[in-house]
Amino acid sequence: MKGLAIALALLISAAASAQAPVSVRSTVGPASPFAPAETRFSLDVHAGAGVSRMNYISGKTRVWMGPVDSYAAGAGVRYYLLSGVAAESGFNLVTRGGYDKDLFNNKYSSTYIEVPLTLSLSVLILPSFRLSVEGGGYVAYGISGSTLNEAGRFPYFSAGSFAVAKPLDYGAGGGLSAEIARRVRLSVRYEYGFCNIAGGNIKKITGLHNESVIFLAGYLF
Repeated sequence: MKGLAIALALLISAAASAQAPVSVRSTVGPASPFAPAETRFSLDVHAGAGVSRMNYISGKTRVWMGPVDSYAAGAGVRYYLLSGVAAESGFNLVTRGGYDKDLFNNKYSSTYIEVPLTLSLSVLILPSFRLSVEGGGYVAYGISGSTLNEAGRFPYFSAGSFAVAKPLDYGAGGGLSAEIARRVRLSVRYEYGFCNIAGGNIKKITGLHNESVIFLAGYLF
């Protein structure tokens, strides 16, 4: 009789456990200062402004052009590979250029479609405040641009004699970002182009490269 009571008690306990709700949550790894906010995926839209310049080699000297305004806007996706370690990509519309006062006061401006690919390491400072450091590369393709000087406005990417640059660019970059309340993201990003983009009438230049610093504000989904 005592054994039957024990068996009945065990049966009731098992039934109660089976009926209890089970909480399933998509998280990455154990709780830690590096744990992501909620899930593996996040999306964002962003826009911002900064400065860009170009540089080239004249003889044996590298010449840095003066800076011009630079703008960026786009969307991104982030995927946590491990706790606090994420891969990020997306697409951006980015303007770049430079001001060469030594060569006819040329002002170069161009617009690129850019695809970055970076890795980020994030640290949760407070429940609603996260800091990240990012690094990686990018590939970009120029879709419009111009060269402006005293003689007028000329093509930037075309194959004509006045063209300055080839449209393909690629390079590396890095930056810092802060996330506030899991929704607002503020970033600063530096990029340097490894590709010699010189084309057209200056394709014999040893190296013509883009460089930019952009400050971005974004919204996370």
